[in-house]
Amino acid sequence: MRMTKSLDRLGLLETFVRIAERGSISAAARDLGLSQASASAQLRELETRLGAVLANRTTHDFALTSAGVALLADARVALSNWEALEERHTGGDDVRGPLRIVAPIALGQTL
Repeated sequence: MRMTKSLDRLGLLETFVRIAERGSISAAARDLGLSQASASAQLRELETRLGAVLANRTTHDFALTSAGVALLADARVALSNWEALEERHTGGDDVRGPLRIVAPIALGQTL
């Protein structure tokens, strides 16, 4: 197994899916809180690991290759399966997500 300072495979897939959905490395990078260079490096790392060009990119155009289109479908399934696995095996009955409480102002003034 090759060990480099590369990211985990799921992280690479998440970045790839976001790039594909946004149609732009820089837009995906903004969404993910990454630099454009970092997102681009992750895409290159994934291409290297898979031995395939996933996208044709220039300064003005971005398009998935046939390998990229096929990977996008598989990546979405893999990430969805990971999320389901995570839900089944973490936190048990822990409540997650935003919590909104609606109460009269008087209740807050009496506490």
